[in-house]
Amino acid sequence: MTPPQWHGDRNPQWPAPGQYVPQPQEPPTQQIRQSGVTGDQPPPRPAAVLVAAALGGVVALALFGLALHVLVTGVGGATGALSVIAVVLLACIVAGMAALYGIGLAGLLHRRFPNTAQLAMATWMTAVIVGVAMVRSARGWTDGSDGPLTFAAWTVMLVVVVALLVLMSRPAVVRWIQATHEHSRRLGYAPRQRRR
Repeated sequence: MTPPQWHGDRNPQWPAPGQYVPQPQEPPTQQIRQSGVTGDQPPPRPAAVLVAAALGGVVALALFGLALHVLVTGVGGATGALSVIAVVLLACIVAGMAALYGIGLAGLLHRRFPNTAQLAMATWMTAVIVGVAMVRSARGWTDGSDGPLTFAAWTVMLVVVVALLVLMSRPAVVRWIQATHEHSRRLGYAPRQRRR
């Protein structure tokens, strides 16, 4: 076997003096391992998701308390069967919205396939109801049948609901949901299909 023919004392595979030699890039898996995130871990939740979950829990508890208040005070002051039925129906509607918030929070904090559909629907419904309640409370405030505390309570509720909508629509939340879905699919998971 003949040795390789070099011109002079320099191997042709060696870089010339002063030539830039690019450094080898680390593989993506090694970069991820050094950052502390392994391939089995989903992307970390942004702060907006945690704040939205906290606000959604507050609204859900407030709605449950309102349903209980409507049921207790309404049944106690009802004069007939129709009034009792109306009060119970109203309390069930408010409690149902609170339950929808709970389902929405479970969807938002889902480990594999988070989503904001149910929570956004519950929030929009609450915003409409709170807006109507604020208008009625303002009218009652002007004619003396309602106090300013009720109007202030509805105003705070509306601010919380609007803040929840803004947080769910932030780009960081949307990117986190998309990245979590892609990560779950790479691991072999599939979203549960609804039965028809």
